Amino acid sequence: MTLREIVKAQIRHEETDFVPYTFETEPDGRAALNEYYGSDAWQKELLYPLHRGPFNFDTWGVMRQTDPNDPTKKTDPFGCLWTHSEKIAHLDRCAMYNVAPQDYVWPTLEDFYWPERHELLKRWGENKPEDKFSMLNMGAGYWEHMWRLLGAEEALMITVEDPDTFDYILDGLDNLFHQFLDVLVQSPADAILISDDWCDQRSCMMGPERWRRHIKPRLEKLYRKMHDHGKIAINHVCGNVTPLLGDLAEIGLDVLESVQSEAMDPYEAKRQYGDRLAFWGGFGVQYLPVQGTPDQVRAEIRRLRTEMSRGGGYILSPSKPLSSAVPAESLAAAYETFVEENRKFHG
Repeated sequence: MTLREIVKAQIRHEETDFVPYTFETEPDGRAALNEYYGSDAWQKELLYPLHRGPFNFDTWGVMRQTDPNDPTKKTDPFGCLWTHSEKIAHLDRCAMYNVAPQDYVWPTLEDFYWPERHELLKRWGENKPEDKFSMLNMGAGYWEHMWRLLGAEEALMITVEDPDTFDYILDGLDNLFHQFLDVLVQSPADAILISDDWCDQRSCMMGPERWRRHIKPRLEKLYRKMHDHGKIAINHVCGNVTPLLGDLAEIGLDVLESVQSEAMDPYEAKRQYGDRLAFWGGFGVQYLPVQGTPDQVRAEIRRLRTEMSRGGGYILSPSKPLSSAVPAESLAAAYETFVEENRKFHG
């Protein structure tokens, strides 16, 4: 089986001898491993199963500089003002600052998808490797854009004080998102990813009931459009997604990505929903790799690989890219434990 076939089998909840993985690192994490091993040759051992799209429709990918003397000062098609450096993106002013939602002028598809991007996506589809699982990223979803439009505090307040206006703004986002998807579903990609952090490490930030009113029915339509065009639906969500797992399975999500173990129990999620949801991630990066021993890192990765893949439905990965905050010995232990699975793929 190719890596693509193995990933698709796992998403169909079929066990495979080789458990697919993505070993993601921040640039400083890669640099730390390069220094530890004395070169970047270690990267060649990774059996990376994904062929990612050439861009997404997120605002960060289409920013333009606003101050000729300061390359970090930028704006996006929504009208947000950002300080956007290599290491951080800080929202300086939200798009609807001093603008009533009813008076706001929405960006258009052309602000995100111009002829050069059309050609880029076309060439990507024509040249994608058949042995890799291909995935396009729609970019940020409803909540990620809502706090960019209103500011995080105002976005949370409006769900309580003025839910009809919240819905009105979501309608504008819906119009854009379905145009984005209409482009992506025409590609030969296997899957489409949406990234939307509705949850912090406690629970759903707006509360499960408000999420079910405002977000759930809209997501269901996006997932259905993906499925109608033969695409696998993947959603990245950080934090504690446990209260929403049943809802996500109900509306057709295929794969939940991140599965942040500091915030939720991946093994319990697998026990309760593993027959309906596939999970991608699970190896937390905040505590165990930073504070634990290399042996503890190895043990947890092996447990995830064994227990989460039972019955299929799992792609092993850090829940966030590993960084140099992890001691070099534990970074190396994580990498070496990930690639020890390679022998099963190579036979």
